[in-house]
Amino acid sequence: HTKDMPLGKSFEDEIEKAGISEKDKKKILEAYSSNKKNKEAFEKALSSVSSKSKTKALKIFSEVASERKKVLDSLIGKTEGYTGADIEAIVVEAGMNAFRRYLDAEKEKKKRGTEGKEKLMGVVVKKSDFEAALKEIKPSLNPELIKFYESIEEKLKYNAVAERKKREKEDKEINYLG
Repeated sequence: HTKDMPLGKSFEDEIEKAGISEKDKKKILEAYSSNKKNKEAFEKALSSVSSKSKTKALKIFSEVASERKKVLDSLIGKTEGYTGADIEAIVVEAGMNAFRRYLDAEKEKKKRGTEGKEKLMGVVVKKSDFEAALKEIKPSLNPELIKFYESIEEKLKYNAVAERKKREKEDKEINYLG
């Protein structure tokens, strides 16, 4: 499922390239799989890893998180008029774009006759995958529809405020009589 695909850089791929011992690499990847979103917990889980490996792993953790933030920040301004369902479709399409790229690389390996001889890194969703998805998936809301929904929101807020004031007035009258 696309929710498990790395965004920007793959932590696992970066650890693989970092020159860390197999013993430490296994511990680091186990710690990461349980603590992907919490750097402090990840760092605590690395207590039995050599200090050199721990330093590399924490640096990679920070780089991957920074890359993910950059990709997401760059997309925020491009989603005006998109609904939650539209954004979900963009995420799925971006994941599919990354998977198609991976399959193309696998086909290329097969053509060259290097199957099993060279390791392809896992599927990583890149900024370009999201940009391609944004070209495919158009926003459901146009400016007129957004204005219409905003006017409904204002009416509901006004009605809620009026209703609250009415209740407060009734409560005061009851307290006065009581």
